Order: sequence, then C-alpha cells, then structure tokens
Amino acid sequence: MFEGLPEGGRIRQDGRIVKVPSTYKVETIPFTESLSATAVTIPWGDVATAYYSTGIPNIEVFVGVPEKQIGKMKMPGFMRWLAGLAPVQAFMKAQIARRVKGPTDEQRARDEVYLYGEAWDDAGHKVAMRLRTREGYTLTAESGVKATLKVIEGRLAPGAYTPSMAFGADYVLELEGTTLSRVAS
Repeated sequence: MFEGLPEGGRIRQDGRIVKVPSTYKVETIPFTESLSATAVTIPWGDVATAYYSTGIPNIEVFVGVPEKQIGKMKMPGFMRWLAGLAPVQAFMKAQIARRVKGPTDEQRARDEVYLYGEAWDDAGHKVAMRLRTREGYTLTAESGVKATLKVIEGRLAPGAYTPSMAFGADYVLELEGTTLSRVAS
C-alpha cells in the first residue's frame, strides 16, 4: 500500500479507470447489522476486475479505517511526491517490515472479514448484500487451492478470468465459513 500511496486513488467511472485523490470518499458502511465503520475509497484491484465480472461501469472500493488514520492518508501533493522517492520508499518499507507482522495462526483461526456491497440501476432500484468470510489470508489460500483443483479437473477453458467468471457467481459460497445475506431495503 505504501508503494501506491504517491499515486493517489482510482475508481471506475463510466467504464474507465480514473485517478482520484487519496481518500476520495469517506463513508460509514454497515458491514454487519450491528457494526458500521468509517471507510475510505482505495485503489484495489476490484476497481478493475469487478467490471469484467459484472459489467457495472461505476465502481468504488472502500476499506474500513479508523478515523484518526484518514487524516494521515490525506497527504498534500508534495508529501506524496516525497513518499514516492526511492530512498523514502526503501526506508519506509524497512520500517514496515520491522514493525508490522501478519496475524498468528490463532488470530487467523478466529478472525472474520465482513464485506458490504451495493448496486443500483438507473431507475434507482438498489440491492445491498453482506458477505462474511474467514480471515483474508485463510480465505485466499483456500480459494486458490480450490480453484487450482477445478482447473486440474478440466472445468475451465484457457484464458484470463476473475474467480466468479471462471467458477460462477456463487463460487465464494463454496468456501468454508462464508455466508451471504441480502440487506433489507
């Protein structure tokens, strides 16, 4: 994430990926029925891939962030430029490597990820859904293994796919500990 910080954000607008400022939008997202959190737009790969899976032309991806962190993410232009310099990148990556550690096996076993999505059409009809999954590293590993087995079994023609394009929109629901629920309008 630090490598991309100098580049600002990205969203998909009218089918095209466009550059936006870091923290382009800040919203409160209802990740669960009882947990809403402040979230900010980020330039994750879903901005690119979700378009190919869904055909939706306008996509913004948010991540829950503590409010005190949002101010740090709103860097002035000269600070973003400075953060992009190779020596600054090297120094900060070394700091991150020393201070930031991934979750322990015990943390991974008990942690969950909550996702919330909304989509609406030109007439204003809206659908909102919540997805609960196992911890992200665990989910990614399991999904990768399951996808590899499906490819080995010959269930996929050669090409480039998102997981839902390759294995169907409900593929994620095949993964252990994953549930999907519709949010009442």
